[in-house]
Amino acid sequence: ARARLDRSGRKMTVAPQTVTRAATAYLGTFIFLAAWAMFAAALLFAYGYLRLNAGAWPAVHSAPRLSRLLPFLNVLCLLLGGSALRYALGARGENIGGKILSRTLRFTASLGGVFLIFIGYLWHDLSNRGLSLSGDGNYGGTFFLLTGFYAFNVAIASLGMLIQSFRFSFEATKRWSLFWDFISVGWVGVFFGLFIF
Repeated sequence: ARARLDRSGRKMTVAPQTVTRAATAYLGTFIFLAAWAMFAAALLFAYGYLRLNAGAWPAVHSAPRLSRLLPFLNVLCLLLGGSALRYALGARGENIGGKILSRTLRFTASLGGVFLIFIGYLWHDLSNRGLSLSGDGNYGGTFFLLTGFYAFNVAIASLGMLIQSFRFSFEATKRWSLFWDFISVGWVGVFFGLFIF
């Protein structure tokens, strides 16, 4: 049997069957993240293909200019949440991890909520200025698909971390942290590809 820390930071014994279940959960997490990464990469490559083959981007001259401030703040939200999770996961070894980890999960989930508010405001603003899913061809469709995909994933990760903050499992928290890191890296790519270049 192996020792690990409980919610209050005290050592507890773990049966070998639990260790095997954790290894299986990690394998499932890596398979999920690999599939997620392939889907995200396909979306980004499709966006790049459409953009490179368009004579002018956006092809519709009336399409509004994309704001960079809110997407940049979203980058900061995701990176701050990921950094906080990394710190809290590292603090586990100092026997203060249980409470800090629960608070950090709630903090990161709230940053995910801020991300969603910013995306919602961005969608609302661009819709009011004329960008639509169907009326602007590839430009509007690509924009809403990419940002919607990441908004959906941030919502799932935030909800999962919020639930996890009350149930507490260090191993499950590490897996949610990996998912958050994948989302963060992907959103940085979307930020540069969609909003900067």
